[in-house]
Amino acid sequence: MREAAARSPYGYFEEHPIPSTREELLERLRQGRPTPLVWTPETAGVVPTWTVPYLFEAFREHGMRHARNLVVFWGVVAAALGAAVAAGGAGTSALLFAMLAGVLVVHSAVEYRTFRSLTPDKLRTEVREIRSRPPPRRGPPRLTQLLAGVIGAVFAAQVLPGIVLGTGIQTAIDASAAVAGVDKEAVRAGAWWLLLTGTLLHGHILHFVMNILGFMALGRILEAFSHRAFVPLVFLLSAIGGSLASQLLMPEGLSVGASGGIMGMFGFLAVIALRRRQLMPPGFGRAIAVDVGVIVMMGIVGYGLIDNAAHGGGMLTGALLGLIAIPKGGAEPYWDPPRWVQVAGHAALAGVILVAALAIYLIAGLYRG
Repeated sequence: MREAAARSPYGYFEEHPIPSTREELLERLRQGRPTPLVWTPETAGVVPTWTVPYLFEAFREHGMRHARNLVVFWGVVAAALGAAVAAGGAGTSALLFAMLAGVLVVHSAVEYRTFRSLTPDKLRTEVREIRSRPPPRRGPPRLTQLLAGVIGAVFAAQVLPGIVLGTGIQTAIDASAAVAGVDKEAVRAGAWWLLLTGTLLHGHILHFVMNILGFMALGRILEAFSHRAFVPLVFLLSAIGGSLASQLLMPEGLSVGASGGIMGMFGFLAVIALRRRQLMPPGFGRAIAVDVGVIVMMGIVGYGLIDNAAHGGGMLTGALLGLIAIPKGGAEPYWDPPRWVQVAGHAALAGVILVAALAIYLIAGLYRG
């Protein structure tokens, strides 16, 4: 194989050198198949794909085409669901999914614009910046995975009775929210624990899926670019901050969901992007700003269905925690905070688990006896 590769004027590397033709290299890039290193008659040895002009153009065209297709696909989904909601033929879940599709349209449009303006010089500069910055913490995001499992266990407690008893999943979810959600009137009457249990419940399957995916993505970044203890600490305190803001600013009705805690993670990461920008990946701060902007837009579009007070309270809490805890500068993107922060993080982890146990106990009370 190596002798064949040495005789071929074109080729690429996977686990070993693979000879090819110019047309085969171009086709791989047009299909978006991984082709990080190549050799051609125009290069002196093995080089990154983007350093060869005609291969770079094939790579860029694939990126633009893929992003454009996603814009069209998610745009059609968002428009169809929006029309169904407007016509009265679909409910809250359809509207939320339409808004999620709208988010994906925005992200795909940003990706298209990025590829359209991409040049070898820009890519070379980005690669140089990435290589000049220290790598994030390696390893699986264990605390994020553990907390996601805890949130998932609470949602399982919400839906399983509907499956086992045959009453229907949504009926069971609604019943669980009535006993463990943030019932504003019940909180005023003294049931303060609902401010906690309600943050781990969800209103329907799509609500849970959107929140758990967001939590997993943000938690992974937090564990890579800060200390792991901040994941439960930021989530729990921001969830409480979101519940309190909702209680004060939207004092009527029922509220559920982990969105306040998730928005707090956004706020914390925004402060990281400002204070430690020289240690973060290129474009990190811009990506956070785009995501926050999209969430604000969703809050405006979904006013009345989305608890904007909880979102805002959670994000503000997370940002304040960031201003208190995140150091400036440093030689590594992650750092070891004071001992008390680490202890507080483990206490917050235990707190989330206890709140989950309480929520499950309250839900189980509907079916005991």
